[in-house]
Order: sequence, then structure tokens, then C-alpha cells
Amino acid sequence: MRGSVRHAAGWLAAIVLAGAAAGCSRERPSGRPGDLRCAAYSITPDSIDMHTGVTLHADGDTAIRIMVEGNTLRRVTAGPSGAASRGSFGFTSAFPVFDALLRIEQGMPKADVCTWLTPYELFLNPFVGAEGERLLHSRLRNGYIVPAATRRYDWPVINDNHPWLLAAAELYNITANRASLARLGDVAQKVTELEEQVTVNPVTGLTGGVTRYMVAPDDIFPQWFTPGELTECTTFAVNAMRWGVMSSLRAIDASMAMRNERSHLPELAADPDSLRRRIFRHFWNPAEGNFHAMLYGHPVWQLPLSASDNIAQSVAILTGLPLPDMTASIAASVPAPPTGVEPFTPVPGAPSSSPSESQALVRTLWSAAMARSGNDEAYNAAVGALIYASGSALLSGSDAAQPVRAPLSALVLRGFCGITTAFDGLHFSPSVPSGMPGEMTVSALRYRRCQLTVTITGTGNNVTSFTIDGKETPQHFFPASSEGEHHIRIVLDGTVANPSARATLTAPSALPPPPSVVWATPRLATVSPSAVAVESDPGDGRLVSGGSGENFLWLDGVITESVPSGRYALAQTGQTTMVQFCNVAENRYISFSSAPHLVVPASSMIELRLASVAKGGTRIIEDKRLRADFVESNRYKNRRIRLPLHVQRTGRYAVEVHYVNGLGIVNPRRRTALRSLSVDGHRAGVLVFTQLSPMAWDSAPEHHWQTLTAFTAPLIVELTEGEHTLEMAFYQPSPVYIDPENNIVLADEVRLYLLPD
Repeated sequence: MRGSVRHAAGWLAAIVLAGAAAGCSRERPSGRPGDLRCAAYSITPDSIDMHTGVTLHADGDTAIRIMVEGNTLRRVTAGPSGAASRGSFGFTSAFPVFDALLRIEQGMPKADVCTWLTPYELFLNPFVGAEGERLLHSRLRNGYIVPAATRRYDWPVINDNHPWLLAAAELYNITANRASLARLGDVAQKVTELEEQVTVNPVTGLTGGVTRYMVAPDDIFPQWFTPGELTECTTFAVNAMRWGVMSSLRAIDASMAMRNERSHLPELAADPDSLRRRIFRHFWNPAEGNFHAMLYGHPVWQLPLSASDNIAQSVAILTGLPLPDMTASIAASVPAPPTGVEPFTPVPGAPSSSPSESQALVRTLWSAAMARSGNDEAYNAAVGALIYASGSALLSGSDAAQPVRAPLSALVLRGFCGITTAFDGLHFSPSVPSGMPGEMTVSALRYRRCQLTVTITGTGNNVTSFTIDGKETPQHFFPASSEGEHHIRIVLDGTVANPSARATLTAPSALPPPPSVVWATPRLATVSPSAVAVESDPGDGRLVSGGSGENFLWLDGVITESVPSGRYALAQTGQTTMVQFCNVAENRYISFSSAPHLVVPASSMIELRLASVAKGGTRIIEDKRLRADFVESNRYKNRRIRLPLHVQRTGRYAVEVHYVNGLGIVNPRRRTALRSLSVDGHRAGVLVFTQLSPMAWDSAPEHHWQTLTAFTAPLIVELTEGEHTLEMAFYQPSPVYIDPENNIVLADEVRLYLLPD
């Protein structure tokens, strides 16, 4: 039998996934208490019916029987109790199937290594205490967070510092470890100062960079995106999480000040209130009722992406960034299919054929976030999807080994209990979905010098009674100064903040692909629908979206007209113009744009040859003729390159440097180089020389790396008519980010072009 079980695991999981895909829409709740139902599954107190002939049945609250057509295939038993380890707890409810899945989850071996998911896991469950601090400390080097890296990109293209800082703030609120607080303050200050120098867009005041999950495993960007274009992106994720860090640090500082204690936290360059206003101004999409995932393109003319980042939106809700009506709008507008929301909606690119780490993460975060929404239908859908995913993990034969550690534990703490950590205690905003009525109890939850038991009765999120050891506490707050064992009792009356709110219980659409644009001349183009169609597997519920044949024309970041497919002629304007086209889908969503097309009149362009002012030549380039055109800049040679500049017209100029993109082999130590730029001795910013993806070489094998060139992302400077001096200087941040021996640039030209008023 055991042998047959192993062989059956694959097809069993396939059956379940196929059934979920077929459930492309969700049934409205029946109103019957005690179940979570949709077209793909039914969850009752004792079982999960996969609607494929497969059922998961609870054997008490410590084991799950996997049954096929009524016959037991195998039995999964919880391992050693996780309640004894830091961060785990006991839990009982009126849903034995949930309790058993939670115990199986807690019995899984603890991971000793960090992944890109780790900071999100620590943020969701900071009660892991010393274990979490050990994982956090393993990512620190020279006072910086060791950045995430992929095969192609690293910092500053990928900016994943803020999730770690968020996790560190949460861990400090739980442990009150002063050494940890000092470390957090030091790292936050260094990261913030570095971002102000390198990644902050001076036009918007927002921080640039993309998150790791945008490029791996889910590459959401169109093919024309190079690392340079990624550098120009400003994402909601980076800025929302940065706000969360700033807000957490300010709250810690304020709490300690009230106790006449000094936090020694740094004064950060930007304050959370001003950052919040910028985020709302640039990212909130009132038409869709959620936040744009990113702004992309030229830093002066950035375009909003017609898609939401639901990982970032979940974290934002949990940290309190959106206003209450924004949270309600997000909960109602984001599509929630039976298997849970997607990381991005509408879905960029082709649908994923198998669940990814990002999908597992967004399910966990979204279920906790929906507890704050007051939308019972959205909350039921999120909780049901999370329980279903935990049950489905058992069918693979891995006994609940999931990409995200302890998702159900996170739901209990952040969702059911609604715990928000603070320096001076724990705030409770409990929320229990209507589909899970009955009493639930969290026991043996260790917090500083306390051990807590929390009993919740009822559903909804309206608290009618909150007692600590029998004493009514209107603030719904447990103070950190307490010691010993305490019992918190919470009674909910079954109502929610938004009783009439509904959820979008359908599968998401696909984002249409960008149009294909070929420029025959600088002002004459042929526009046609993309040759890449967005395909869907039959029954997965995603709309096939190839566009309607209609395109939007963006001129200098503004939609000017609707353009049919065919020939397009750009009118003469006498000034610098940025041209982009977007495909418009019948489902109203707008694609990523086509590759930006920059038209600069000759009178607005200034070109400066580096070899005319600096020692040329390099041993890196073998071709003698090519070698003479380029200047090598490293920590020893051409550390400072000064260029005289004559400006005929006063105005704003974009400054870009043309360089060899690659430096040969792609490796983790040679991906990005940095140079500071100053004008007449005044700092203008930092130029980012990113390495071209090796995929570019794969697509053009006839090219040698020495012939692959690119321009840096532009820096914006104010110049008056007359004589000026540009200086490009060696810039070396912490070795954590860039190896100084590999901070090498091979460049041949600096160009400046006048921007329109």
C-alpha cells in the first residue's frame, strides 16, 4: 500500500489542481453557518471536499485522512507538538480539520536558512523571538541588509531591504531587545541615506527599485525591459513597505518617549506623513479602487501600470497605510478565485501553470489583510483559499511542506486575533469569518515575560466584550509590562464594519500584451497588435486578452489620443518628446507600453566624448579599434572624470552615459557599477550602470558582449546658459552591495538633452 501511495501522490495532486482550475467562479455563501464553500471545494468543520472525489477528513484534531471516493488513501499525523517551540502555540476551534492542519504545520521542521520569503514570514509571526532574530542577524553585514539577488539583477535594481526592516521592527516589539533596536536604527539610517543618494526619484520623491518577486519567479515585465528600464521603475511595494518601516520606527520612538526613555532611533530624511501623501497621489487608482503596482518609464514621464500588486497591498493594509475606505475598496475590487488572489491582477503575461512562491505568499498575506477590511465575503473567500491550499499541500506527499512557513499560524495571529504589535504592548482587532463560527482558543502564546491564552467567541469584527483575567478592558490592549499567565476573552457580535460589502468572486483577467511598434524613421512608426497572445488553459477562468486592436498614445507621459493599428506619424514639435503606445483590452485594462521612443531635436542634444578628457583604452576590451573609443573607470583609474560643458539654452536637462553593457561574464560580483554625478561641484545624483541580461546574448548570439551597449537611466539637472563642468566620480557604497574591485565602468559618451518646460 505504501508504494502505491507514493505513486498516487502525483496524480492525486493533479486531480485536485484540475478541479480548482475548473472552478472558475465562486458560489455565493449559502448563509449556512459552519462551512466555506465555492465551486472548487467545500470546507466544513470536519472535512475539505475537493469536488474531485478527494476528501480530507479530520481524525480528531491531530491527523488528516486523505480519502478517494470514500476509501482512505493515507493518513497524515501531526509531528511533535510545535507548541513547545518559540513562536508556536496551541489552538482549538469548532473546526477540527483546521486544528489538525495547524498542528501538522507546527510539527514541520524549522528552516535554518533564509529565503526571500523569510522577512514576510517574520513580519506575519514575530512571536518566534530569538529564532527570528537569529535569522535576521544572518542577513546583516557591515550594518546593511544583505540584498536579495537573482541570476540577472541585484541592488539597486532589486530593492528588498524594507521587508527585512519591517520584520526587525516587529521582532523588537515582541522581544524588547535593546541591542536589536540599536541594530535596527543603524541599518534603517544607512539604508535610508543610501536610498536618498541612489534610488529616490527627484521628480516624485518616491524610492525606485523593484521587488524580487517581480523578476523571479514571476517575471512580469515585457521583453523590451532591460535592467536600465527596471532601474527607472518606482513600485508601490518598495514605497509602501518603506512607509511601514518609517511608521513603525516613529511609533517605537513615541512610545519610548512617553516612558521617558530614549530610543536612539535616527531622524530619517523623509517623514511618513509626507511619504504617505506622495504614495496616495501617484499610486492610488480611483477607477479600479486599488493601488497601481508601479510607475515605469522615463523618470520625468512615468506611466502607471494598470495592475495591482496584491502582496504589497496586503502588507500596506496590515501596516495601516490605506485609509479605511481605500481598504474596503481594495477588498471589494480585487478578484478572488477559489484558489486565492493572484500576486498581480490583472495577471501580467501568461498564466502560471503551477503554484508559485509568490502565490503562496499572497494567499497568506491576503487572508490576514481581509480580516481588517470589514468585508465578510472577501474574508471568507481568503480564509477558504488558504485552508484549501494547506490541505492541497498534503496531497503532494510532502506532508504540508509549503513555500510559506506557517501560513495558518499567521492567519490565527494576524486574522482571528487581529494582533498588531507595539513597543508598549499588543493591540487586538479580532475578526472571525462567518464561515467559521464557534469558540476558538489560542493557548501557550509566549510574549515577553507572559504566557497568554486568548479565547474568541462569535464571528465578525465588532467587539462587544474584551476582558483580561475577567476585567473589562475597553482599549482592547494588552500591556507589555505584564508578567505571568493571563487569559484574554473576546466576544464578537457577528457584525462587520461593512455589512453590505461584496467581493469579486471571479478569476482575474490577463493584462493585454503591449503592441508591436516598428519605427521606420524617428517620426514614422507602424503599430500592430502584439504577436504574443495571452493564452489560458481551458477552464482556468482567466480571460484571454489579446487587446482590441485599439491603442493609446502617450506623449510625454500623458494620454493624448486613441490610435488604431497601422501607420503613425509623429508631428513636429520642436522639443524633446517621449512616445509610447499601450494596447487597450476589451476588459478595459491597459497593457505595459511599447518600448519608449525618445525624439530629441538636434538643437536640444549635447554629446560629450569621454576619451577627449580622460585616458582612454582598457585591457578588458580585446578589439583595438573599439578599445580606443572607451574609457575605463575603476577604483584606481579615472576615478574622477571632468567634462567641460557649454549650454546654449537654460532649462532642465537629462544626463545619460553610454557604456558597454556586460563586462563579459555574468556573475554575482559584477552586476552593477555606480558613479556619482555633480554639476559645478554640486551633487546631482548617482548613475547606475547595470549589466545587461544574458538573455540578450541568447537572443542575439551574433553579438559579442563588447558590442552590447546601453544608456544609464537619466539624471535630471538644472543648467543655465553658459559654461559648466560635469564630473563623474567613483562611487562606492558598502561592499555588501557592490564589490569595489568589480565597480568598473567602460563608457564612451555622455549625452544631455533639453526637457520640455
